[in-house]
This record gives sequence, structure tokens and C-alpha cells, in this order.
Amino acid sequence: MSSSTVIACSTKILGETLRKHLDKKEPINEEIALKWTLQVALALLHLYNKGHIHRDLKPDNIFIDEDANAKLGGFAYVSENR
Repeated sequence: MSSSTVIACSTKILGETLRKHLDKKEPINEEIALKWTLQVALALLHLYNKGHIHRDLKPDNIFIDEDANAKLGGFAYVSENR
């Protein structure tokens, strides 16, 4: 497999988007917010290290699973890091 090969896979995430959490207008625990921030940052770093940039980062593309983990989605606009 060449370095320019991209393999996409999907998984069903039971939960909701960060947008839905924010729309509830309920406070988010600081520890949870920091956890989600770190998880998204690590996902972005992983993409960057693989030579890609996520170009559509927004609350609608961050999914919170049943275990309160943030998952990055919305890869339609991922581009190669040149």
C-alpha cells in the first residue's frame, strides 16, 4: 500500500454529536470537556502524522459515544498535508 492510499471505514456510534450536547444549554463538566478536547486533538494529530488535514472541524463532526468519549467524524473534506 502506498503512502497516498486512504482507507475509510465507519462504525456506528451510539450517542450524539457535540452540537446536540451544546444545544441543550447544560453545563459540561470541566474534566469531561478537557477529555473531549484531548481526544479530538489526538485524532487531529494522528491525521496530521499520516499526512492529512481535517478541513471540517465543527461540533456536528464530533461524536460523543455512550462511554462519554469523543470521536472525530466528517472526513469528506480531509485533504493531504503538503
